Amino acid sequence: VHERHFEFDLENTSVMYNCGDSLGVYPWNPRSEVLEFLEWYGLSPHAILNIKSSQEGAVTGVYTAEQLFVQMLDILGRPNRRFYEMSMLNAQDAKEASEIKFLMSRDGKEAFRELLKETPTFFDVMRKWPSTKLPLEFLIDLIPPLKPRLYSIASSPDADGDSLQLCIVANDWTTPSNRYRHGLTTGYLRHLQPEPGAPVPVAARVNAASFSLPSAHTQPAILVALGTGIAPCRAVIRDRMHAHSNGEEIGPMALFFGIRSKEKEYSYGETEWEPLHANGEGPLQILQLEALDANGQKIYVQHRINENSKTVYDWIVKRNGYYLLCGPSGPPCTASRQAIIDAITLHGADDGFDAESAVQYVTDMQISGRFNEEVW
Repeated sequence: VHERHFEFDLENTSVMYNCGDSLGVYPWNPRSEVLEFLEWYGLSPHAILNIKSSQEGAVTGVYTAEQLFVQMLDILGRPNRRFYEMSMLNAQDAKEASEIKFLMSRDGKEAFRELLKETPTFFDVMRKWPSTKLPLEFLIDLIPPLKPRLYSIASSPDADGDSLQLCIVANDWTTPSNRYRHGLTTGYLRHLQPEPGAPVPVAARVNAASFSLPSAHTQPAILVALGTGIAPCRAVIRDRMHAHSNGEEIGPMALFFGIRSKEKEYSYGETEWEPLHANGEGPLQILQLEALDANGQKIYVQHRINENSKTVYDWIVKRNGYYLLCGPSGPPCTASRQAIIDAITLHGADDGFDAESAVQYVTDMQISGRFNEEVW
């Protein structure tokens, strides 16, 4: 696992975004792999194709074959079951048809599962059973359009101006047969080669934030980042620090950062979080990471929240604080929410809280926009 920081220059574009928004990046397939497919398929890259379809969301228009398969169709994506079934029906070789039929059967379920571990693409399936090669009109109908990949924006428009920034984890893996694979969009971005004075254009679309921002910069903020969930948390922090640099009063911040490896995943840690923390003297008053205890047991973000439960209660309840968790959905989200409830229950007894009313308080926070989770 390794993460990369990407910056997009918005100068001379009409693109605008707000703190907390995400960016949908439209990737292209690698040209070399598309040309390999077109040669195998027997289609000239320069062939002009006029695509018509009545299906909603389908690709339509006039393209060269190269344009169609590089920019529009997910030829290197993973086929659904229908593609296998249509390939079986079109097979000219009885043995190939029989093999696919077995994989689609109840008896072939385990073998099909093993095949899918290799993450075969549409092109892989066609190469494996070459007699199944579908006519172009069927192929275009069966292969879905390339879809944008959404990434939370890691910058603040007020703080960073025309620089829109993303923090992206490299999505790559090795299959059981030792074949290296990588996600399409991370591979696409990684192989772009911008030069000074010669930027590379990228097709993208801004998507509005799915969570509420703090109502004021003075509101205490508890931020929980799981992996690349650090991106929107960074946007909130940078937005607040920009206000501070302009003389505004700001409230305290806490960052609970869930990472598996400090060496590989501590994004912006040494350059931004630690200086802002300043051993507890800076505006990022609390900076806590997942870690291993003396017995080798994992200390998760929810445990870190528990360790700071008194401060969490004071900020959330006494000072009308704000909570944001970002990252993959799963047990840490539920556990972190419970840690907030536990903090209110533990330290709120004198204020009339019990377990039931603490749950209701967090629910009310959600309704009012003070308790937020951006998960995927």
